[in-house]
Amino acid sequence: MKKLLVIIPLLFVLFGCPSLVDEIPPDPGTYSPPHLTDPDLTLSGSIEGEESNPEIIHVVLNAIINPETGEPITDLTDDNLIVVEDSLVQGFVLKKVGEEVTAKADIVFIIDATGSMGEEIEKVKESVLAFAGSLSEEGLDVKLGAVTFGDSVREYIDFTDDFSDTTGEFYTFISGIYATGGGAWAENDLDPIYYAWKHFSWRDGAQRIFILITDAPVDQVDDDNYEYEHVCPFTIDMLLDTLRGEAVIHAVCPDKKVSPDGDTIYMGYDWDDDGAADFWDVIYGGAGHPKDLATGTGGRWMQLPGSGEVDLTELPIATTITQSWVIDFETSDPYGVHDVWIQIYIGEHKGEVIWRDVTYH
Repeated sequence: MKKLLVIIPLLFVLFGCPSLVDEIPPDPGTYSPPHLTDPDLTLSGSIEGEESNPEIIHVVLNAIINPETGEPITDLTDDNLIVVEDSLVQGFVLKKVGEEVTAKADIVFIIDATGSMGEEIEKVKESVLAFAGSLSEEGLDVKLGAVTFGDSVREYIDFTDDFSDTTGEFYTFISGIYATGGGAWAENDLDPIYYAWKHFSWRDGAQRIFILITDAPVDQVDDDNYEYEHVCPFTIDMLLDTLRGEAVIHAVCPDKKVSPDGDTIYMGYDWDDDGAADFWDVIYGGAGHPKDLATGTGGRWMQLPGSGEVDLTELPIATTITQSWVIDFETSDPYGVHDVWIQIYIGEHKGEVIWRDVTYH
């Protein structure tokens, strides 16, 4: 408990055993500032308690992207942060991943496998497997999973670290994907993301990353042009409310569906050059843009060409994993329910992440 802090230095003198508890400064004893109303930094991360010392809480803060440069912020210091538990400002220790702590990441590929992806799917599969190979070479603590979808969830593979071997389960799953079906042009990206979020075996303390690959708009519950049997129960905003502060989505999709020759806009299931500018917003009623899932969670967008040949290593996954941070603080109630939030101020930029009703163990 925090009341025992006064005797810990003496114990270290007697036993010569340094402890993280000793590194964490005392709480300043102040209440938190008001929540931010106009943040421009998107923050996300996860929280876990330390098994050997339940009062020590580790917050993994995903890489923070500078909105001006699009690159991760690398010079974060204690002076940039305010850490709060239950409205009380906490003393804390800030560490950069890679210096004193190991980076962990759980990554799920959400892959559109409908008929319209027939032109792209083979190159998409090659790109995913090449990306997996690049992560293996980086030597990071990464696990990969995948979900395929059309108008609903189709097949999936939960997290595995067996993704570097061509005989492994991840390689076999990705290689076996084929494009077929799909009742409407707007596809159900949101269901598979939510399914993976709720059912996959995410690790405590790992960064949580989705990579969405699709060639179509996002079906939503308020899509007034969706007339097929399956109706997505979410909107983009509803899913963002669930994931914001917890996970990052990177979106790989076209602005418009373009034919492999690069000349013709693919509208619905017809080729039509007229009205192409209305592709995402008007033609399909309430259908949304996959880009919004990325911008709403602090992720990146990448263009998916008609050939499907895309270099996923251009997504800053490895960079952002190694540019993340760990914040350690001490709780007075390791088994209680808490509200935790972090505010960051860097120059003219500011951001906040809030976790409500969290437990540490």
